[in-house]
Amino acid sequence: MDENKTKSYNIDKSIIDKANIMNVTFHQLLFRAYHGQSNMLQPVFESLGLGRGQPKILKYLLSYGESSQNDIASYFNVDPASISRMAEILQKNGFIERVEDSECRRANKLFLTEKGRKCAIRWNEECRKVEAVMLSGFTKEEEENLYSYLERIIDNFKKGEKS
Repeated sequence: MDENKTKSYNIDKSIIDKANIMNVTFHQLLFRAYHGQSNMLQPVFESLGLGRGQPKILKYLLSYGESSQNDIASYFNVDPASISRMAEILQKNGFIERVEDSECRRANKLFLTEKGRKCAIRWNEECRKVEAVMLSGFTKEEEENLYSYLERIIDNFKKGEKS
């Protein structure tokens, strides 16, 4: 085994040493991980005719079915106006339909068209491929721990917004 590799995790120690020298923060690591994922997925959403942020709406609708724009915005912790703008484009391009909510005429319900459903399914397949790359070399336990940690981070942000 290479002397620069740690035995337990097979991590190149020179990377850790550089990170320690640069005082890399969690924020920077999360940002770099996010961008690594985004860079792998960008060609996919472009080939599907989608813009940044739009695939998550399709994935949400595939998972949860017909939903209000406010529910989607709340789930992703984004401004409802940004969901509205993305929904407009998705509708124009035939991925979703918007119908007036019978309970609140000022609100819209969104649902997938057949084109949107097929696109969301393909997006899920491509995301699974990226996850396989991202989690390569992780044990099942490490994957579960990472998932738990990320959920806790999200919960902490939600708590912080309320205070």
